[in-house]
Amino acid sequence: MSRGGKWVAIYHQECPIKPAPASKESKAAKATPTPAPAPAMAAMGADPIANEQMVWQFLKSKHYDAFGEMLASDAIELEPDGVYDRAGSVKGVSQYDFSKTVLSDFKVVKLDDEATLVTYMVKDPSFAPTGERHSTIWANRNGKWLAVFHHGGTTVMKPSAAAAAKPSASPSPKASASPAAKASPSPKASPKM
Repeated sequence: MSRGGKWVAIYHQECPIKPAPASKESKAAKATPTPAPAPAMAAMGADPIANEQMVWQFLKSKHYDAFGEMLASDAIELEPDGVYDRAGSVKGVSQYDFSKTVLSDFKVVKLDDEATLVTYMVKDPSFAPTGERHSTIWANRNGKWLAVFHHGGTTVMKPSAAAAAKPSASPSPKASASPAAKASPSPKASPKM
């Protein structure tokens, strides 16, 4: 993105590639009855945190059509098991039970007057007990704020006991490895959006 006449990186997120599980549908999702009537869809606006919270309310209440209406027709979702279009995102979320999902640690970067990036933590005992980082770019498309890009499934790793026991030293910036390059346990498959 150009800022002050210079091109700068403002967003980066990684996640390990992992195969999709054979069956993503949880027992809780299978046992859940038909959803209650859809809540009234509040007007999506320039507040990406409110928009993101609305997305997850629709997921928790199994209102997948309402969730799909919040995605741009050309939306892209990047997950550890693949890249999805709008239809793939809607299909993917319908295979999970999000009733115990908790969101926190929201951070927002305004890209310009028509687009904003929001990152946040997702915790759920069934697929992200230690937490995952998720990020969404919301853009104003003809007066309507829609999700145009989502990246999920970046597992938050707990520091290992060995690493915690080592005395802290100040490594040179060139010598320290990125969090993605450090050894970590293999993460579980994460749901879409």
